[in-house]
Amino acid sequence: MKDNRMSNLKHGILWIIILSIIAGCQQEQDTTLPTLVDLDATIESQSISATETALAPTATSLRPTLPPTFTPTPDLLPSETPFPTIDPNVSPTPDGYREDGTIYYNYNGDSIARVFPDGTGNEIILTFGVDEPITDITASPNGELIAFVAPSGGSAREVWVTNRDGSYLQQVSCLGHGEVRSPTFAPDSNRIAFFSAPLPTTNMALYVANFIGSNDCPTGNNQQLLFPVSTTQTGDIAWNSSQDLVYYNADGTYIYDFASQSSYIVSQGGGFGSDFGAIYDWDSDQFAYLRRTRDLTTGEEGGFVVVIDDADDFRAEYDISPINEIAQDAAFGADNRSIIYSTNSEIITYELLTTTRFTVLDQLTNPIFDLAPNEQQFVYRDVDVDLGVQQLYIGDRFDRRLRQQITFNPEGEIIDMLWLEG
Repeated sequence: MKDNRMSNLKHGILWIIILSIIAGCQQEQDTTLPTLVDLDATIESQSISATETALAPTATSLRPTLPPTFTPTPDLLPSETPFPTIDPNVSPTPDGYREDGTIYYNYNGDSIARVFPDGTGNEIILTFGVDEPITDITASPNGELIAFVAPSGGSAREVWVTNRDGSYLQQVSCLGHGEVRSPTFAPDSNRIAFFSAPLPTTNMALYVANFIGSNDCPTGNNQQLLFPVSTTQTGDIAWNSSQDLVYYNADGTYIYDFASQSSYIVSQGGGFGSDFGAIYDWDSDQFAYLRRTRDLTTGEEGGFVVVIDDADDFRAEYDISPINEIAQDAAFGADNRSIIYSTNSEIITYELLTTTRFTVLDQLTNPIFDLAPNEQQFVYRDVDVDLGVQQLYIGDRFDRRLRQQITFNPEGEIIDMLWLEG
């Protein structure tokens, strides 16, 4: 009798264990994580659920931020990258080409999003996962590719390239370093200059690598060290029109000359951190950068805009008078006679010949901007006072009354932006 009771008890316990396992499996099957990045670089679209808060009718919601449990990172060695070496199958005029262009922006520091100037099509096109940083987005001059810095295997960060819809993904650099910054295309849309260092706390160096041949990095794409930089503080990079000089901010501002394999000083910096914002106008051969400074009374930080004509002459900074206003961002105007820059509350057009200043927009909150292909309009970041969230707006350089909000994201930050043709 005792044996029967014990047998029944064992069977009962066994059935309880079996039923618990089945229930656990069913519950696990009901939790489906979205997949945005895979090893074939195929981005699966996600529809907006009926439970999401509807946004303004002029905009489309970004797809929801991925849950913390979803953090896939492409873990490919350079020789394993399964993509074509030369032809990324991209076109400057693909189906859906738009005359008003397309705007791309770094959303939340871990995604690349796309929105059209009329506010439609607002969606994430590429992410490596929540809190997997994507930084330093930049476009190729031919408008076909977007370069950026993102994780690679382990703790390494590398230069990557994607196409306009995020369906193509290619790792370009293969240094295995923990810190990579400021990838910048040459005019040929192939060579990319960038800073890299083993760790954020070690001195940086200036490198260059080709997009073409990056399947076989470092030999196939001619990845090489150009010049060691004796600082951890860097800014931005710019190429001249003939591609034989690279301008870069590293504490001060310098020019690397490919012919002599040497760097020449332009500026020793302002003593408040690295110069930044290096830009070069290929039509006029003008170069500009922001010399880092700080207002000791208000604590405001930024840079004085310095513009150099005939920049290839290696002319030193003492010949130059900066624009005496603390700026955060700058770009050349299409007429080669003006420069547009932002402060912590304004966007300004400055006429270089007459030194006249015109406030395009004011009462903004830490705006950054990018010019439209027509260089009359611009996209900029400001805070939506109702949502308390950073959004994108479009303004006009010549008519400050023309201002349109094009994103209505319910949350998140906007780190940087590009406005590309097509």
